[in-house]
Amino acid sequence: PVTPQELHEILFRLVEEGAHNVNLVTAGHYADKLREALLIQRLPVPVIYNSSGYESVETLQTLEGLVDCYLPDFKYAQSALAGALSGAPDYPEAALAAIGEMVRQVGPPEYGRDGLMRRGVLIRHLILPGHTKNSIAALERIAKEFPGIPVSLMAQYTPWGRAKEPGGLPGYPELSRPITRRELDKVQEALFQLGLDGFVQDRTAKGAQFIP
Repeated sequence: PVTPQELHEILFRLVEEGAHNVNLVTAGHYADKLREALLIQRLPVPVIYNSSGYESVETLQTLEGLVDCYLPDFKYAQSALAGALSGAPDYPEAALAAIGEMVRQVGPPEYGRDGLMRRGVLIRHLILPGHTKNSIAALERIAKEFPGIPVSLMAQYTPWGRAKEPGGLPGYPELSRPITRRELDKVQEALFQLGLDGFVQDRTAKGAQFIP
């Protein structure tokens, strides 16, 4: 455990050691203390808020002016799938509202001379095996709601936990495997057809080394 003052000191020490940015991963449950730490003194590098997308707008509003880059996921466009796999059938609408607040605060990406993002929003979407319809629907929602915001299309799904066990996840046996080349190509083509800017991850980016 650390106090907001101690966290502030840790963040500045990271910058002194050469960190290009401060990346706050899944930090919503500490938002009030993060706000205290970030208010002490402005960091000289971008502050990145790395999020599942399942955030409250009210929490995000308390961080306005303190976060430079938001990296939210938009995992599900299908409520039933969100409920089955993440216990959050309200995920699609909650995430869209949260991302809308992020876009309001910092807008589309701005890049430095080094080509690295200094400010803005980049939306990530992880393709799930057997669920390309969900991925395509997610991209369609992003294109409709957030034109001009780039997408990082991720292919790194790796079976883990219950999905990795013999028999797989009950009701979702497809989650016991990585995505196929055909699945990636199908979703990637939708990304291009929708005119979305962004990045596409190669299928080689999978395996235990990608599991935190």
